Amino acid sequence: VVFSPDPGKYAAPVDVEMAVEPAGVSGIRYTLDGSVPTPESARYEGPLRIGGNTVFRAAGFIGGERSTAVASRSYFIGSSSLALPIFSISMDPADYLKVHTDSWASGRGSERPAFLEIFETDGFLGRATGFGLRIHGGAGRDGGIDTKKSYKAYFRRSYGEGRLRHPVIADTPETEFDKLVLRAGFNDAFRTNGAAAYLRDQVIRDLHRDMGA
Repeated sequence: VVFSPDPGKYAAPVDVEMAVEPAGVSGIRYTLDGSVPTPESARYEGPLRIGGNTVFRAAGFIGGERSTAVASRSYFIGSSSLALPIFSISMDPADYLKVHTDSWASGRGSERPAFLEIFETDGFLGRATGFGLRIHGGAGRDGGIDTKKSYKAYFRRSYGEGRLRHPVIADTPETEFDKLVLRAGFNDAFRTNGAAAYLRDQVIRDLHRDMGA
């Protein structure tokens, strides 16, 4: 499924169009909640005006059978420029709930398929690939759906590219990753005295490096 305009950050509402090849595909079905489209999902009939942040997942169907790969595309509406890159993750809501709330989960069996889009500070897509998502951390795993938690992203050929090839960390020479930790900062969050230490770890790392270590 091909989208127009390209996914990215836009200053004003946009009309999103979808097209599909090859000929013979009877229609496009799409979702807006991260779930994989089914024959019962909304049918694309024409351009869709979006005025807020929206993640599409779409696929072509022949009759009641999905006949194309599932395409995930994100649009962000507001200022056209970004202070920081955006990591947009889309996945089935039930899979996300399982990852997020299963505090004792571990190992590859706890991974669930997801899709990642990385948008640069100019608002345009830099990289996109499938990956496997797991929960990460220790005490920070506790809590329900409203608790901010850390995750680990595993890049495997079974999901998409075998590695994420993108300069995710701008001030290092590394441009290929087989896994990433998406860190929520549990240990640095607000404590009972009302103070947070979100910068502490990085300040210590920078001082350690600047002292020659």
